[in-house]
Amino acid sequence: MHLLTEKVVARGKNHGKTAPPERFRELADMDSIPVGDGVCYNIRLRRSEPERVVFYLYDSEFCFPMREKEWKYIFHLMETLNAEFFVPAYPLAPEAGCEEVYRFLTRAYRSRLSMNKESIVLMGSGAGGLLALSLAEMIWQEGLPRPQQLVLLTPVLDTEFFDVKERGRLEELLSKRRLLKSFNRSMDFLNRHWIRDMAGKVEFTSPVYGDLTDICEKITLISGTEDVNNGSARLLCDKLQNTGNAVRFFEYTGKDSGFFMNLRDKTSHLLDKTLKDLILDSQTEIISQYMTEVKRHVQWSRENPELFQDDVALRYVARHHLEIPGYKKDSRFTSLASAARMHAFDEEVRLFLKEYPNGTVIYAGCRMDTMFDRVDNGRCLWYNLESPGRMTIRTMYCGKKERERNLYRAVNDIRWMDELEFERDKGLLFVFRNVFSYLRADDVGRFLELLYRRFQGCHVLFDCVSSASMGDTQKGSSTEYRRVRFVMRDPELKVNDWNPAYTLIRVRPVLDPVKIKKSWPAGLRLRVRMSKNSGGRKVVMIRLGFEKYPTIEDKR
Repeated sequence: MHLLTEKVVARGKNHGKTAPPERFRELADMDSIPVGDGVCYNIRLRRSEPERVVFYLYDSEFCFPMREKEWKYIFHLMETLNAEFFVPAYPLAPEAGCEEVYRFLTRAYRSRLSMNKESIVLMGSGAGGLLALSLAEMIWQEGLPRPQQLVLLTPVLDTEFFDVKERGRLEELLSKRRLLKSFNRSMDFLNRHWIRDMAGKVEFTSPVYGDLTDICEKITLISGTEDVNNGSARLLCDKLQNTGNAVRFFEYTGKDSGFFMNLRDKTSHLLDKTLKDLILDSQTEIISQYMTEVKRHVQWSRENPELFQDDVALRYVARHHLEIPGYKKDSRFTSLASAARMHAFDEEVRLFLKEYPNGTVIYAGCRMDTMFDRVDNGRCLWYNLESPGRMTIRTMYCGKKERERNLYRAVNDIRWMDELEFERDKGLLFVFRNVFSYLRADDVGRFLELLYRRFQGCHVLFDCVSSASMGDTQKGSSTEYRRVRFVMRDPELKVNDWNPAYTLIRVRPVLDPVKIKKSWPAGLRLRVRMSKNSGGRKVVMIRLGFEKYPTIEDKR
């Protein structure tokens, strides 16, 4: 983030220009297209037949010409997406305010529409992300054809900060980085030279608060947890969902604004694959990796229907050709044990909802599992908790239903606890399936202590293994059965050791309902029998604290 003052901006403009670098002319045909008093660049790689047009708004920080690093990224995207790029050299502050900028961008958009009839992908990075979102809102208001997709890369989304809470969060973050003074001076510069007379007109200055209804059918939002604009990105995600827009939100841990331009970075490489899948409507690069669990659920359902039946996965695979490179089926034992574990979780949640029919269930680390569909009693409130990228793919896969809410956070990002809305006395259950497996018992205890302080009286459901079965769990072909660390030899003793205020409600060995069949191979029969004898994997239900919410039986 640059300090924006008249001197700094003047110096920056003297050391750059928005025109494409001459060295790229060997790779592409570049046409300069006059629009009003400005110019736009239409660029296509030679020896290629582009399949789409990207209307790209670069990160100017509202004041600076485009850096060569971003031009390099554009040429990289052209090849990745097989796209033709249309890049407006829009006017900059302090010479032009936002009103002049949007007037130019609207004319540029009309100009690109008049060139041919291809659908346009509207994409912006940083400050260009704010311009892209504002432009999408204005396009809709003016009745112009909407872009086919809207892609925002670590966007700036707010220059006036009407939300007091978000402004406070941002100032606290900037204070820690010793950037608050620079930020305030930069905001003063933008108020005088970019916002000008448009203060309070959010579609110009802070589009995150604008009318987001129907601006685009497909919206992709990319953010990093270290980006100072991450809070605004999450706010935009929530607002888009509330207006019925299908937003695809991906958040990258430890990444700052513009991380995607570092083409040598592993995360940037993963983002390339994600953008390719989302923009090209394919599932061959990155989405298939998230869908591996769906494939496994189908296998478990078909091989063990008496234990587990995932109808959502079965219907999805029946309708789609799900090709996953390198995918290997689970062994017969792993399939059986996994189905039995899912069965145990489902049964425990059903028992809880029988006691607390109006209760709230938080399924933490839900991945692609649709447990809500299997256990819903028609009255409960359900939260799915998963990291933003996986949750985005999950929503594309199975959608969202009434009384079902999605939290776009990793389990260890405990800010999700602040986002829960529920009536505690109606019953509260946290479900952790295969979340604790890779933690040590003391780490699990510390995490449960956080829940205990915040939600006394809540129920917690999780799985673990006995020490005797550790070797068995490490041998499975599924990635879920590797590096298991969480062992409970005596669940009651361990629960008391964590906190005497915890109550062990029930321990359910997952293989108990499995009946050994003579038709099975001898090796499978032996392995199931040994796993049963050793205690195998268990599902454990506990209550945190002495407080006990009244069950439906108590109320009678």
